[in-house]
Amino acid sequence: MKKLKLALMAMLAVVVTVGCSSDSKEEGTESNVSVVEVGNKIIEEGYIRMPLEITEQQAEEIYHIDGDVVEEYSILKTGISPGTGFAFIIKAKDGQLDAAKAIVEQVKNDTIANAFYPEEQEAAEQAEIIENGNVLALLIFDSEIKEEAINLYKELVK
Repeated sequence: MKKLKLALMAMLAVVVTVGCSSDSKEEGTESNVSVVEVGNKIIEEGYIRMPLEITEQQAEEIYHIDGDVVEEYSILKTGISPGTGFAFIIKAKDGQLDAAKAIVEQVKNDTIANAFYPEEQEAAEQAEIIENGNVLALLIFDSEIKEEAINLYKELVK
């Protein structure tokens, strides 16, 4: 009887694992990832040191977050100066991807324009906007950790 139970539990585990896994993520499809969880993991892994708390008012006024366009967001900025730790991750509402892209472009341009130190400006200029379905990210890090941080982000939003 115990062997039968173990066999059934093993089969159930395989069915659940296979049934819930998905490798077919097409470009332009909606992502079900929580950008807040992604941001928390980036902080947890130490890529944003001493993160500043961004208020809802700051998100709207400084980072152009528009509730009609953005479903969810995570804005992470290091409190260390000079420091290039910055992650701007947004999830666009249905049909609002182009408007969301414009927001991320504006944040990138603002970051470049407001950079105080040359290394901050250079890192912002070299940053690329990463798109995964309806999730967009602008990730600005020191060159030493940039690739690792971007790889972590990509792994989290698969």
